[in-house]
Amino acid sequence: MHNPFKRKSLPDDTNTPVFENSEALTPDPMTAAEGPKNRRKRVVAVVLIAAAALIAAVAIYQNSRPKLKSITTGKINYGNLTKTISADGTVESKNVSVVADSTGSVIQSVDVALNNTVNKGTRLCTLVDAQTGQVRAVTAPISGTITHVAAVKGNPTSGELFTIQNTGNLQIRMQIDQSDISSVSTGQAVTITADGTNGRRYTGVVSSVAPTSADSAAGSTDTSAAALSTDTASSLASAGTGSVSSGSGSAATFEATVDIAQPTDGLKIGMKTSQEITVETRQNVTTVPIDAVTKDAKGQYEIFVVKHHKDAPDTVKAVTVETGLQNDTVIQITGENLTAGDKVALNPASLHDGQQVKE
Repeated sequence: MHNPFKRKSLPDDTNTPVFENSEALTPDPMTAAEGPKNRRKRVVAVVLIAAAALIAAVAIYQNSRPKLKSITTGKINYGNLTKTISADGTVESKNVSVVADSTGSVIQSVDVALNNTVNKGTRLCTLVDAQTGQVRAVTAPISGTITHVAAVKGNPTSGELFTIQNTGNLQIRMQIDQSDISSVSTGQAVTITADGTNGRRYTGVVSSVAPTSADSAAGSTDTSAAALSTDTASSLASAGTGSVSSGSGSAATFEATVDIAQPTDGLKIGMKTSQEITVETRQNVTTVPIDAVTKDAKGQYEIFVVKHHKDAPDTVKAVTVETGLQNDTVIQITGENLTAGDKVALNPASLHDGQQVKE
């Protein structure tokens, strides 16, 4: 019987067995190629599994991290605090005279015109008595500029004829809201601006504050005098043109006057002005933005100071404070452990002590 596995001798290597039909043991090329292919599949599978594990780990980490409250911040400041209130006003003369006549006399002549400069005693017009035919002159009671002419030749007199104002001696008549009038007093510093003056800022002081509202004062004015003059702000001319009536159902306004510091170049009678009245100044106080102050559950004022941590998110610390003077932007506070430059959370009503935050 033929043995297919019978060894054959080789002349050079007698120890190396050779089997008949040894070609039957040669590897199949297709089978040999499957090894690397399978290895590549295994590598891809391992990579995909690792990536999935990494994504899952990141998701778990993100879900386990605390959610940080987003905030905006301001700063604790130390310095001077000034409170001002705003008021509208009008430029007028401190020396005003309204010349009037209500006798019904006929105006025979008008001797001055608008914007004429006159001296005290200058003839302004002549009148003829309708009953007697007597002629009399009407003269200027003060020196100044004619700022209003109501007299018309040939007409009978029935009230105001002329207004004379000293254009070199000016003041501001302001209208103060009812809510602010208690803060305004004589001697307070005022900053004045007006359109048409190239941005110039004028200064002055409050010289008078009316004891009654503007509409009440206007209602009690008597205009029947033959000739009226004043060295103060309460003239008929300004009352007729500058008073602000509170109107039914609206808050009252009060008039106050401002003496303007020289020079007053650029300001003209009748100009509309804006004033900032300094009602109080405090020096060397601690302040924060108004939006940084809130109230706790007990009704006490508090702020939330931002605390920075080297290896952890920032947190906020609730600090109880007392409040003082405030203006439109900042408020005075007193309390413990307040350091100028520290950040404070703005609009902190939803925060709690120790909460982690981010800007």
